[in-house]
Amino acid sequence: LAYINTLPNNFAWDDRDFLLNWPQIKGSEELPAYLSLPYLLAGDVPTNHRGVYRPIRSVLYLVSYNFFGENPFPYHIQSIIIHTLIVIVIYFLTMQITQKRTLAFIVSILFATHPIHTESVSYITASFDNLGILFFFLSFSFYIRERIFASVIYGFLAFLTYEITLVLPLLI
Repeated sequence: LAYINTLPNNFAWDDRDFLLNWPQIKGSEELPAYLSLPYLLAGDVPTNHRGVYRPIRSVLYLVSYNFFGENPFPYHIQSIIIHTLIVIVIYFLTMQITQKRTLAFIVSILFATHPIHTESVSYITASFDNLGILFFFLSFSFYIRERIFASVIYGFLAFLTYEITLVLPLLI
């Protein structure tokens, strides 16, 4: 509910570069969008965003664009869903660590509503980075439960979605 006011927002800043002006996710009559998948996995990004390797995020742009097109509303719904999933994982992760339900609830509510997350939920492009954060927390949660294979898979997804997640090995 804290981010419901973002639903009527339009595209902003980098949203235009990644969702409105990037031909790799749109496709054309000569090259359908799914044929750009190898380029996205190789690290292709819009010209003025070169220097990052986020292939999973790029593929998710392709998938989302082909479902939502240039309508910002479903992207904002997607952003809120991703943030909500992170909050749920935070709750269960805190429960795993502390075994205190009330503390886990307070931590997850603080995380859910903290104003520092406004940009990452409000701007559509930033919400795709949040997928990396979701994978990060899932990886750490599986590591704590000694499910190493799942932890490695989610860690790998996190690394290829958002480079800030490269601190995961230090956290572990």
